[in-house]
Amino acid sequence: MDNQGFLLPEYVLKIIIALLGIMLLIYLAVSLYSSFFATTDLEKATATLEHINNFEKPTAKAKGEARFPLVSPKNWYLFTFVDDGEWCGGSCLCICPNQDDEIKKNKKVCETQGACKEMRISGAEGGIKLGGKFNFILNYNKEKGAFTISSEKNE
Repeated sequence: MDNQGFLLPEYVLKIIIALLGIMLLIYLAVSLYSSFFATTDLEKATATLEHINNFEKPTAKAKGEARFPLVSPKNWYLFTFVDDGEWCGGSCLCICPNQDDEIKKNKKVCETQGACKEMRISGAEGGIKLGGKFNFILNYNKEKGAFTISSEKNE
């Protein structure tokens, strides 16, 4: 009999080990990439609040309003909270992962699960969902010296 096309068990074993090694290298490469370049939703929420504070507030103050999209973190909620000054200096803008009654009643739940920044902004007490087809409008009332935030459907 002619056995030229027959694979010997030792060659099959070498091929299996080589494939497992390649799969391990691919897994390690993806893990390394994601650890350096992937940002978490909490980091995105913090960056979004910084963006509002550093760029949109001065624009709204100069022009009376600023329109901008807020898309990240997707499916999180934007809240404004007003308190007696103990927790967040009296007024906070927060981005939280969900919109439940516990967050609406207790601001500190949102602070531990999401991101909050002391800002004198009102208008999103019920929570506005981020992501999707909405533009946010930051209005500045010069007479009151106060900001309000709202959303509008983006066609």
